[in-house]
Amino acid sequence: MAPSTGEWTWRLSVADVTCDSAFSSLPGIDRSIAVVDGEGMSLVVGASLPVQLVIGADPVHFDGGADVACSLIDGPILDLNLMVRRDRATGQLVRRVIDPARPLRVPLDAVAIVVLDGVLSWQGEPLGHLDAFIEPVPVLLHAPDGPTEVMVAVVHAV
Repeated sequence: MAPSTGEWTWRLSVADVTCDSAFSSLPGIDRSIAVVDGEGMSLVVGASLPVQLVIGADPVHFDGGADVACSLIDGPILDLNLMVRRDRATGQLVRRVIDPARPLRVPLDAVAIVVLDGVLSWQGEPLGHLDAFIEPVPVLLHAPDGPTEVMVAVVHAV
């Protein structure tokens, strides 16, 4: 997903990762990544120590131009990836849990919301696993059927 007009400032995607590999180098791009299905992966960014990325873990933020290697923990995964052009904006993925008694107030700088687990009610429609909507208005989001985990993509223009 990305705004459909002109050159993009941010992009949000879900990718299948089926084998250990190096990430593409994307100079000038900041990335946030989270595992949304599968057992997880280990990421090595530059000369840093490996970071375990599993379902429920906080997203990892890194320079898209860095050398990044991925090792799968136990089989294929799906990841959610936010890419932001550094000269235009800053951005990050933020994991939130919405409870029936505690709705989530959508932040003004949210550009997309992705359902990770549970069911979310959006404009009277149920949204489930990996359903998403872009450029949400600042409203309260409700999870009528129990706790619902979402990922909020937040982008600030520079």
